[in-house]
Amino acid sequence: MPGSEPHFGDTVPPLMNLLPRAWGPLSSAFRQLSRRTSHAVAEKMVEPFIHPTAVVHPDATLGQAVSIGPFCTVGSLAKLGNACKLYPGAHVFGRTQLGDNCVLLTG
Repeated sequence: MPGSEPHFGDTVPPLMNLLPRAWGPLSSAFRQLSRRTSHAVAEKMVEPFIHPTAVVHPDATLGQAVSIGPFCTVGSLAKLGNACKLYPGAHVFGRTQLGDNCVLLTG
């Protein structure tokens, strides 16, 4: 009919209308699964992972399952707790202490 615009529900397949209502619970479930999986992997991994481009002073204190990403720097007096994650380009200097399960990003 002239002058009548189609409504959103008329142009979208029926299952797509359910997506906005389902997204919240699905998103929450995926976040919980991701947390559980990453902690389970970290618990099994004991040795620190240090990317080949990272610079870590030999006197730095690293906890178990530490992950140090590309182009990171860790100074001589720094202390990283268990399962800390340093993302690419993060730097830790001076008497900085990070507790267990800390995540350090740049930006």
